[in-house]
Amino acid sequence: MAYTRLFIPLASEATGYGFKGRTPVGRCVMEEQNGAAKLTLSAQDLRPETRYGVFMIFADGGRYAGVNVGPLAVDAKGKAEMRRSIEKTQLYGHVFNEAAAIAVMPMGTTRMEAPLCGYRNEPVAWRNGFYEKTTPIKETPPPKPEPLKPELPEPPKLKPPEPELLKPEPIKPESPEPEPPAVMVIPEEVAVTTEPVPFDEEVIPTVILPAEEEMIPTESVLSEEEKEVLSDLFPHTETVKAPVTRFNAPIDFSVMRSISPFVGGSGAGMKWARFTLNDKIIVLDDKPDLFSEAFVLASYEVYAHFILGEVSDSETPEYVIGVPGRYSAAQNTQAKKLGFDEFKCYEDIETAEDEFGYWLMFVG
Repeated sequence: MAYTRLFIPLASEATGYGFKGRTPVGRCVMEEQNGAAKLTLSAQDLRPETRYGVFMIFADGGRYAGVNVGPLAVDAKGKAEMRRSIEKTQLYGHVFNEAAAIAVMPMGTTRMEAPLCGYRNEPVAWRNGFYEKTTPIKETPPPKPEPLKPELPEPPKLKPPEPELLKPEPIKPESPEPEPPAVMVIPEEVAVTTEPVPFDEEVIPTVILPAEEEMIPTESVLSEEEKEVLSDLFPHTETVKAPVTRFNAPIDFSVMRSISPFVGGSGAGMKWARFTLNDKIIVLDDKPDLFSEAFVLASYEVYAHFILGEVSDSETPEYVIGVPGRYSAAQNTQAKKLGFDEFKCYEDIETAEDEFGYWLMFVG
């Protein structure tokens, strides 16, 4: 039973579609098992006044065909969600998991814009030669359950009466003996046991972090060129300290999916990739339970991905882990306790309340 699942983060590629000045963001999940395909899309901070449609975009001989998955309804708070079951015949010869991109586009207009768009691999220029190939896919109604037939209870089985046995009369001793004192017998159901109650083996142990005075200080091993690249990512840090966090195994960037998490020149000199909890490739020596922390899992529930950056011109591998989210003072405090010392906005702007971006952590 082959099962595939792909997470695609969605980012805005057009202006004027934000809700209350915020930039729209979202994600798309593509699932396929034994020929049955399902697409789930969620978004937030979209302008409710506009009608939107969701398109699966496929390469088609130098052009790009858009399969109209259906309308995307946005509520009064700028949030939207869609779930569709898609049959092979509805894709007009295209393969479901070979879609080059997923785009949310405005309907009723000739403008070729994408308030939200995400790519399966590298970005493609799908607007060149784009055409709509199909009519909207109708949502498949769930099958009606068959009515349950009432089952009549079986009549109780009557046990035949047991024959009465004649009990012999006890023989009385010649001289009466004193009766022993009565002993109270405790039934097994209520007997008190002194054995310890076993604990659940799946309980996650509490991780106790070492005190600050026990941490071993380290000196920077970065070159001047590397410091300049990393200073673009962390403009508020005056000096770059060598990270104490280390991976427990080498990182192979060739097996990871590339991503461009920042726009406007942010992160120049870095190579970025995205990963999920299913990849199981990111494990830290001194923080083995980092991705089990409530702060990290809460972000994954919404955005379903993390990012990993590598200094492209570094002789000694230097990395940055990113957790997506919206900035707030309270979450910033939680992030710093886990080692995420900097927040970088998705756009090249100053950090502000409720702006989307990533909490970043240096990793050696």
